[in-house]
Amino acid sequence: MTTLHTIIYLSSATEIIDVEIARQSIIRNREYNKLNGITSLAVFAQGNILAMMEGERDVILKAYRQNMNGHHHGFLKLYDKPVQSRCFEDFPLAIKVVNMDEWRSLDDFKEEYMREYFEECINLDAPTMKIVKDFIKNNV
Repeated sequence: MTTLHTIIYLSSATEIIDVEIARQSIIRNREYNKLNGITSLAVFAQGNILAMMEGERDVILKAYRQNMNGHHHGFLKLYDKPVQSRCFEDFPLAIKVVNMDEWRSLDDFKEEYMREYFEECINLDAPTMKIVKDFIKNNV
């Protein structure tokens, strides 16, 4: 039996990325994640990115290493541990945008019911959600 694992990391964009380029990257990453049993969340906040990946440890470590070759740098791993359950089990890649109006269209949590769902998630009593919540709070 495989153990469910979560990695959370911070990075910074290496350049200003056009929203359409970001949209295409998100689509590709969602497809990759679906094929590999990964669920994830990416929070974009003015050039900073908090990413959380959930899945089989070896699979998410491979994805983490691949992401290090992308359009961002300054990787800082904040969390790398087994977990009991997924926080974003219905999302191969959920996107939350904080204080970036030009990227607002990418946010998966615009609708009221989705905002409520996101609030429920980040208020769970889990160390992973505390990290996400603190990142958002520090970037509002």
